[in-house]
Amino acid sequence: MAINFKANAEERKLIGAIALRAVCEMKELDQETVEMDITAAHLNGCPLDLKRLLCASKLVLLHDVLGINRNISHETGALQNCFLPRFHAAEKKTREKKSCTK
Repeated sequence: MAINFKANAEERKLIGAIALRAVCEMKELDQETVEMDITAAHLNGCPLDLKRLLCASKLVLLHDVLGINRNISHETGALQNCFLPRFHAAEKKTREKKSCTK
């Protein structure tokens, strides 16, 4: 089964911004890898609230980005080892209440 990477234009823009922010926060990360991992997770079983993830605190952003990177199957795009990003789409909007101006 092939991994779906067909994000729409808005998703691609948000994912690119998330990856850029993650790389700025942690120089060891590779932007292209982060974009691919987030896209694969988002489109293959764990929809993410991309807008909220972009606005998340540094700690939460890196938790989700690094967790996805460490737990994604590069064969299916599914997250493994019971990892669930804090900003998966089903998450209630109570964890990060700060407004985003980005």
